[in-house]
Amino acid sequence: MQNDIANITAASVDTLGALLAQIADLTKQADAIKDAIKDSASNGGAKSVEGSLFKATYTETNRCVFDKDAFIKAFGAEAYAKYTKTTAVFAVKVTSLLEANMKTLNNLLATRPWVAHIDDERNEGNSIIVTLAEGWYFADETDCGVRGFDTVSEVKRDTSRNAVIQR
Repeated sequence: MQNDIANITAASVDTLGALLAQIADLTKQADAIKDAIKDSASNGGAKSVEGSLFKATYTETNRCVFDKDAFIKAFGAEAYAKYTKTTAVFAVKVTSLLEANMKTLNNLLATRPWVAHIDDERNEGNSIIVTLAEGWYFADETDCGVRGFDTVSEVKRDTSRNAVIQR
């Protein structure tokens, strides 16, 4: 698709400006959340936080940087190691949980015969609904065979063989 400068109108430029302003606002919000995750994780908090649709994972690595100016002054291959700086690098990676969650939930259905059905309704504002097979119940609620969960981690934990009973 070719951009034609003649088709650019004042309204197009205003729309672009408004979009860029929205992006800037959203970036500020995202950066504030990432900073809070970094601060919490670097002070001993959780390194991974799972929402309904996304998972944020904090990682910390060291980065070695070549100091070009110092190398040029010293000039020599052995100077590379002498003038290498190591600094801490922090990052927050956000990934969609939809595909990974689907694989995990399908794997649970295939490997846990006491689980009859799993319905992930979180994109509709609901929960992950787990229905146990006939005659199976949750161990902590022995008259209950259907339960809603907020995260896949909870489903994995609360549908393990130790968390269910057969009557």
